[in-house]
Formats: sequence, structure tokens, C-alpha cells
Amino acid sequence: MKYPYIIFYHRVLLKNLKKFNWQMKCLKSHKKILDISEIENLEENSIIITFDDGYYDNFVFAYPILKKFNLKATIFITTNKITDNPPRKNLYDYWNGKITLKELIDNENDFLSWDEIEIMYKSGIINIQVHSHNHYSHFTSYYFINEPQRKTNYLNVKWDKDKFYKIESQFVNFEYIAYDKRFENYQERIKRLSIEFELPKKLIKQHLGYEPEHFCWPWGEYDEFSLNLGKQFGYKYFYTTERKLICNKINYDKIPRISASFNNITFLKRNFIYPNKSFAKILRLC
Repeated sequence: MKYPYIIFYHRVLLKNLKKFNWQMKCLKSHKKILDISEIENLEENSIIITFDDGYYDNFVFAYPILKKFNLKATIFITTNKITDNPPRKNLYDYWNGKITLKELIDNENDFLSWDEIEIMYKSGIINIQVHSHNHYSHFTSYYFINEPQRKTNYLNVKWDKDKFYKIESQFVNFEYIAYDKRFENYQERIKRLSIEFELPKKLIKQHLGYEPEHFCWPWGEYDEFSLNLGKQFGYKYFYTTERKLICNKINYDKIPRISASFNNITFLKRNFIYPNKSFAKILRLC
């Protein structure tokens, strides 16, 4: 028995190109790769491949390799980051001798364009779904727990931290507005989160012609309030970063995923050892 699961990547940069090619070859040979639209039909030894954020390298490096192996995947895009730039050159141009590999190197912090997204979607290889509009970390209160780089955006560092945490406990799941030295109110939270759900739907409908139903939480952070609000906007499937296999009936409110790795040993463990029934129970992945 080999349990199904969902794997997620972020970047596929030039330095990991050979490893990614090898990984896709392995998955092609030993797994049944499903499209995310088949989430309700997962079966033994099947997996779904996903990417978070929508970085440019998903088009330049990952997409040509996925298409070469005829492997379907989903990119959860952060719509506020998507540009209106024309399509870039990608591995196809390199394979056809039109460009050198070094010329494919681009700004590592750049994101996809709508034209690139449309090319991938129309190929039938890539499904496009939602990772929010602005990629807020504070869909829930975790935004300042063990995350100092996020804390500095919302916490007035001159405050006494003990006092801050005490005050925060009265406003769990609300954003701290630093310039006002206060937490947002209920209506402000609804307005902020509504943008994260509504705008991606409108933009994907405008550019690709359909309304997405799959929502991947930024950093995997959410609460009951944001989950219920997301459902009101028509989302049916919600993806987390909880490291679990899909061992029993899947809960579409909190779909687990296994993170990818470009360490070969880790990749083999996560994809060919973890899913086995005996190991899954020992490792508490069910």
C-alpha cells in the first residue's frame, strides 16, 4: 500500500535544473501523476505536483521539463505579483539552439507574467489556482510567532514586548496596524481578507476564462474565520503546509502537502519511503 499525497515546490532555478529533471523522470516512472482537478479521485500511489507563489522560473525552467515528461502540475499564484510583461525565453529556446543557458538567468525575485501563465495553461500541462492576492502572512495570528522578519512589519519595536503579547491575546487573528498602534477591527479584517479571495478570482477569470476553486494558504496559515470567508467566495479546496499523506478520507478544508527537496536522499525518502503504509504510521504521516 502506497498512500497518495500532494508535493509542493517553490523555485526551480538553474542550479537545481538537473535534479528537477531527474526528479520528474523518477516520478514519471513510478507514480501516477494526477491533475489537481482530480483531487476527489486520488488513488494508491498517485500524487499531485504543485508550485507556490508563481515565480518566473516556473515558466522558464520547470514548465518545459514538465511538458517533456507530460506531467501535469498546478501553480498557486499570488496575483498581485503577476506582471503584464511579454513571455520570456525558456528551456525550449535553449534546446532549439536559439539561446545559451546563461542567457536564461533572470532576476531571481521576478514573477510570472499573464502571457506566460496563459501559455502554460493552454498547453494542458499547467493548472492555475490561487495563493491569495497579496500573500499576507496574517490570515491568522501566527504572523509574529517565530517570524522576526514579519514581526518588524507590524510591531512598533519601541513597545514593551510583554505588553504587546498580552494585548495581542485579546485580538487573536487581527492584523496589527503599526502606524496607528492598534489592531484592525472586525469590519477591517473582513475587508482585508475579502480582497485576498475576490481579486484572484476576477483576474484569473479575466485572463484564463474560468473561476478557480482551489486556494493555497500563504505560509499555510489560516483560521476558522478566514476558511469560512474563503468558502463564501466560492473556493472548495484549501491547501496547507501540514506534512501529511492522504491516508483516509480527505478533508478538503485542510488538504496536507509534502514539501519537495532538491536533496536527492530527502527526495527519495519523501516520495518512495514515506508513502508506504508501514513507514507512514511510524513517522505519523497519517
